[in-house]
Amino acid sequence: MIDGIGIADIDNIVALVLDVWGKKQVLGVRQGAAENTQVCLELLEDIVDCGLKVDDDYLFVIDGSKALAKAVKKVFGANSAV
Repeated sequence: MIDGIGIADIDNIVALVLDVWGKKQVLGVRQGAAENTQVCLELLEDIVDCGLKVDDDYLFVIDGSKALAKAVKKVFGANSAV
């Protein structure tokens, strides 16, 4: 799941994973608005740099933000499940 949240009046993008056992883990946080494609790209690229494989199968849950969708497609491929 990727979404923008406010923390202390600051906009942030948070990437949260839910594994097959229901365990939640924060993969990354980046300061900036969800509508900013560059911020979304940087967050996803940081997560990949930390070891998340781009060729595995994922379901990306977003709120319909075009910036988030564009960033997911750019980093994980045009056929990513969003």
